[in-house]
Amino acid sequence: MLVGYGLLCPYILAGSQIVQTKTKITIDKGQKIIERSIEIEITKKSDNWMAEIEVPFKLGNEPRIFTASIFDLNGTEVRKIKKKDITSKSDIGSGSFYEDEYIKSWNMSWNTYPYRIKYSYSITLKEFLYVCNYTPYESWEIPVDKAILTVELPTDFQINISTHETQKVDSIIADELKSYTWEWSNLSPYKKENYSPPIFESAPRVTITPLKFNYDIKGSQTTWEDYGLWQHTMHQGLDDLTESEKKIISNLIKGIDGTAKKVGILHAYMQKSTRYIYVGLETGGLKPYPASYVCKNKFGDCKALTNYMQAVLAYCAIPSYQVDVYAGKKPIRIDPKIPGQQFNHVVLAVPVAGDTLWLENTSKYLPYDYTGRFIQNRRGLLIKDSTSTLVNIPSLELSDVAETRITQISKNDNESINFKAHNTYKGPLYESLLYVKNEFNEKETKDFIGKILPINNATITDLEIEVSNNEKEIIVIVESEVRNFIINAGRHKIIPAMPFELLDLEKPAQRTRTVRILTPRNINDTVSIKITTTNDQISLPEKIDISTEYGSFYESAALVNDSIMITRSYQLYAGEYNLEQYVGLYQFNKTISEKRKSFVILIKPNEQD
Repeated sequence: MLVGYGLLCPYILAGSQIVQTKTKITIDKGQKIIERSIEIEITKKSDNWMAEIEVPFKLGNEPRIFTASIFDLNGTEVRKIKKKDITSKSDIGSGSFYEDEYIKSWNMSWNTYPYRIKYSYSITLKEFLYVCNYTPYESWEIPVDKAILTVELPTDFQINISTHETQKVDSIIADELKSYTWEWSNLSPYKKENYSPPIFESAPRVTITPLKFNYDIKGSQTTWEDYGLWQHTMHQGLDDLTESEKKIISNLIKGIDGTAKKVGILHAYMQKSTRYIYVGLETGGLKPYPASYVCKNKFGDCKALTNYMQAVLAYCAIPSYQVDVYAGKKPIRIDPKIPGQQFNHVVLAVPVAGDTLWLENTSKYLPYDYTGRFIQNRRGLLIKDSTSTLVNIPSLELSDVAETRITQISKNDNESINFKAHNTYKGPLYESLLYVKNEFNEKETKDFIGKILPINNATITDLEIEVSNNEKEIIVIVESEVRNFIINAGRHKIIPAMPFELLDLEKPAQRTRTVRILTPRNINDTVSIKITTTNDQISLPEKIDISTEYGSFYESAALVNDSIMITRSYQLYAGEYNLEQYVGLYQFNKTISEKRKSFVILIKPNEQD
């Protein structure tokens, strides 16, 4: 029976929550032992997802489940989870650094409320790069009443430690052990906020890494140079191209002058002849398969394909370097104070004539030397023997993300509107459209194109997509019919402001975290609307012209011969804005939205009719 576990218990009144977690991490004889106990209270049916329990582990380090029980509101145990209720499955995720991750899972939901679940387990690791990378949250949406972290280390076990938003640590030295304890209470859940950095960056956390470790081979995380040297050493001997592959490569670049041209040819060959696939690896997924594996099997993960590409270039006497990176649209920033494994992807950097070519080796369609939004504008670790260093991966600038859209609108004989567009896309939409062109069927392609056109209710009748990888842009030529483009208002007709997507921002009073915009936007529209009325029947809106530190917006309409010409440009700058600056960003966005509500074209009736 749980003491105080009744209808008046404050936990029940508080709603579903993590009642308490206890985590103890012990380093003993070179092994890491993790012991955890979790208690959760669920007060309503819609929160039963919290009873879907998952315990992650790596192959060869299966957790030992000690207890897993359900208790009713009186503290009575109503169900005990049995061994047969627990399943194990692979935790495969696209682009992950680790490919040997698994999950033990079981369901602990109950049909009367409130109820509590308690479970505990331990995991022992023989190899590890972290003592802990801990946050007191089990899930960002769930409040935490209490969380305790205890770390016990031998007194001679050297560590690097970093904390964020944590309470004061209690440390004790006794019996040749040093013990650290952190405790948190009354932690509120995090709510989703658009364009915010990953919650992990702002959440309370404790990160501890060993300065010396043994992970496949002995290594050090004292400095970034040390950690890079460990990776460099571990990769030695993995550049073993097969003889048949060497012959193919030699023929490909025979008679080709210029390093950059050779790199482009070889990268294109790699894209055509191999494919990205998830494979299980040794050494916790950090050590790639050798180049010969890719030669024979024609597939690999991000590390295997990058190692293969590096081997191909080395055979051609072209030096290149692996760069570890945290990839994705919303990456967690690297903490430079904690050298070590903070990455989920690898790419290749090729120095050429005072510049660097960047190679993404898992995409079949992105051209060489293209730093797309998956890796741009962040830091990475360039692996170069004992001189490994953090580097800045280039950012996409406004010119790199330009969208130029030219639209012609006219009326058909059946009174529908004919819409012709000649749009050129760079940046994120270039990347997406490359995939669409190569992977989508006709219906899927038209659906996608319809969503990015600057007009609603379009039925596409003709479509052409042209790729220019040299310019890193894609051209979409589309013709469609549009209904309800012109609104009848009595004897008047109205052409409303054409759709335009702005940021979806919360009001400043609702905002609690900064805004991080990694990729800028740069849209330039020219719209020609052919008219059959006289100029004096047309009433045009006032132009909009806004320029701020966050970006700019311009939109105007003019009569040119027998057409209404609308010109629009929008630039949103990349940047990080604190809560004070957020007010200005929000106002910039709101001002555009408010002014566009009145950006309508009025067509008055012909008084002679």
